[in-house]
Amino acid sequence: MTDGIAGRPGAPRPVALPDGALTVGRGLAQHSFRFEASGSPMMLTVFACGPQVYDVMVGGPGGPGLAPRLLASVRCRVP
Repeated sequence: MTDGIAGRPGAPRPVALPDGALTVGRGLAQHSFRFEASGSPMMLTVFACGPQVYDVMVGGPGGPGLAPRLLASVRCRVP
């Protein structure tokens, strides 16, 4: 997914963040990436809640600071 987002020829490859770099909710498994699009820093995090898979993309100059707070607020409730 991140390759497709950054996907113009010569675009910098997305950088996978280490596990534990971001916390989703109360410790949901996640995969996060940092990349640049149109000169703005972007972060993408993918996680599952029950059978559903979500991705949260945050961008712009304040994006890297907002992403951890936003992801920490996630609550997963599976009926």
